[in-house]
Amino acid sequence: MNSNKHVEAAVPREPSGGARVADSSIFPHVTYGNLNGPSIMTGEKAADYILRKQPLARSNQSRGSTRAGRSAKDSQW
Repeated sequence: MNSNKHVEAAVPREPSGGARVADSSIFPHVTYGNLNGPSIMTGEKAADYILRKQPLARSNQSRGSTRAGRSAKDSQW
């Protein structure tokens, strides 16, 4: 699955000057929280797409674990 499909469609090159716009209007669902973080990530993803950068590899780290390999719920912390 191409994770850039929404960004590709939403970041067209305008004929006048080559300007591109990436904002929260491309979100496929209504967001009920602060839009700052998702909007920044949208801009970052659009910039990577425009610069033709490869996306980062998926992490094999499980949810709730830390870099040390311990669970965040570990009582020894």
